[in-house]
Amino acid sequence: RRWWRRCIATRARSARADRPGEGSRPRGAPGRDPVMAMEHPAPAPAEPPTGPQALPASALQAPPGALADCVRAFFWRDLGRQPPHTPADTRVPPSPYPGIIWLTRGTARLAECAGTPTAAALPAIRLSGAHRHPYHSVSSRDGDSFCLAFQPGALGLLTGQDLAPLTDRITDAVTWLPEEWHPFLAAVHTAPDHGARQALCVDFLAPRWAAVADRHAAWLQVLHQAWQRGARQALASTLD
Repeated sequence: RRWWRRCIATRARSARADRPGEGSRPRGAPGRDPVMAMEHPAPAPAEPPTGPQALPASALQAPPGALADCVRAFFWRDLGRQPPHTPADTRVPPSPYPGIIWLTRGTARLAECAGTPTAAALPAIRLSGAHRHPYHSVSSRDGDSFCLAFQPGALGLLTGQDLAPLTDRITDAVTWLPEEWHPFLAAVHTAPDHGARQALCVDFLAPRWAAVADRHAAWLQVLHQAWQRGARQALASTLD
């Protein structure tokens, strides 16, 4: 009879251990009430954000490898999603990189350029040349912008234009760039988010840059080596 009671107790313990969540319950602790579980179900996991909210409010993105000699970087800044105390101005140091900047929301004005204070409204799609001086712009608090920065020499090879007159200047990109670029400029401006803008840039530039690389392979090698040497010299002087 004792042996029979021990068998029954062993089977009962095994049955409790087979129930989900019961195996680790201390002896004597109350089990989960199935009625309470039905009345108070566990909350569903939060849905991940989608659309623009799925992207960071500001970011600096490297281009794909095939465009590394053409594009310096993509970057964006959405002031509307930044903390209220975030500065609304942008100060850009001297730089050899031309770029196209799309203001997708809000307004912006130029406060300083070419070493001179100014007060000029900036176009929604603007083109910035290489700068020998810092320049300073101020955006409205809801401002949202996306920038495509080119490697030195790349934009001129793509468009066939002389960019020297653009040095220390910011101008309307639609007025300056060739007409065949205008649909691309408009598509990037009206894209639903910055991820889509980056993809549009890659799709537009990749075949054009491949054609440039075929036609100007020797010149691209010179540009590549020149800028790599400059980077090495700058690093060496910093380390010294």
